[in-house]
Amino acid sequence: MMMFRVDENVNSMVAVFVCLCLASCGPISFIDVSSNPEYSGVIGKQFRSKEELWAFGITSDKNYAKKVDYILLIEVGISGPEVITRERLNRGFIFKVVRILKARSPLLSRMRYIVEAVDSNKFKDNTVEIRLTGDIHDRNYGLDESVYSLEN
Repeated sequence: MMMFRVDENVNSMVAVFVCLCLASCGPISFIDVSSNPEYSGVIGKQFRSKEELWAFGITSDKNYAKKVDYILLIEVGISGPEVITRERLNRGFIFKVVRILKARSPLLSRMRYIVEAVDSNKFKDNTVEIRLTGDIHDRNYGLDESVYSLEN
């Protein structure tokens, strides 16, 4: 039987890594990168949904207060105590990108668009988010081409 001696420094590094991972649990903080030259060209782009979407009113409150902090637009349903409202949107919903958010953590590459409805006042009083599933520099600016089409 072979035995290996584990260096105490390795054990310490593993412990620090585990603590950092546990400390990072919770909401991800984002920064506004809308004015960065590599992203600013997306501001004002308009997209049309090719299929029905769901608009979920989400609370960020740790006790799940019945207050909508933002609307999340996605093509599939979700549930959980953080979902305060839900509304189905017909195919053809047009929105424009007004801001771009990027995860603050250098370990995460998550990005979100903050959007507004183009032809209506729908969601006028709420922040509306769409999560990117692709690269912001691809031909559909990070949005799934089977769900969203670029209008301009």
